[in-house]
Amino acid sequence: MSDDWKSKLANVLRGSKRPARKAPAEARAYVKQFIDDTVLPAFKTLAAELDASGCKTRIERTKHQAVLTVMRDGQEAFTYAVRGRVFHKMTFAFPMYGAGDDEPRMAQLEINDPDGTHEIDLDEISQQYIIDDFIEGYAKWVGWRREAED
Repeated sequence: MSDDWKSKLANVLRGSKRPARKAPAEARAYVKQFIDDTVLPAFKTLAAELDASGCKTRIERTKHQAVLTVMRDGQEAFTYAVRGRVFHKMTFAFPMYGAGDDEPRMAQLEINDPDGTHEIDLDEISQQYIIDDFIEGYAKWVGWRREAED
């Protein structure tokens, strides 16, 4: 598991925090590889710990995303999804000058949980980030659930 500080240091040493643009096929492969090598291992680590604590979990992998769901009484209770996005940078302002199919793309992740959605560049995220972000969102959800039951 790589440490988040190492990727931040690598960005500083490169002199830029902007994500690199990649050819479309390369960007899609980069997102897929990232989900397989970073997101899914983090989800498996979390699921193992949750399952050992008596929670039931489910991990789903689709073409562009991975989803970790915590079940309660056989129902979905908390869902944390990481979805890969590959897009052209800044083509919305002048669509007639939009990038062609072979133009470089940006790769980004979109993280969804009951608290909302946020986007993050792949170069700024690690397994530890995903674990920490999941726990933060899950802790809020558990707090809300407990308040509702009281």
